[in-house]
Amino acid sequence: MAQSAASRAATLLGRRTDDDDADIGNPGLFAMSVRLPSPTASLVAAMADQAGCSRNELLNLIVQAGIDAILSATDPETVDDLRHEAEANISDFIS
Repeated sequence: MAQSAASRAATLLGRRTDDDDADIGNPGLFAMSVRLPSPTASLVAAMADQAGCSRNELLNLIVQAGIDAILSATDPETVDDLRHEAEANISDFIS
């Protein structure tokens, strides 16, 4: 059976668990380029069109869903470490 992308990413962060954690708050927007394979970009565009929203809006939802899935598949101690590091570095992303 193939391992999900979230499970593969979680294994890079630590051992797998089913625990879920709260989202890190989003204090603002930060522009970031994303390179996608053509089939993925095409699917995102089609999904955005179907949903009646922008590709950017849909891609933000997809990224958040992926982050949520990865964090829920990662052990709580590692998630806690990641959240602390993200909070410590948030000033790098706020202008």
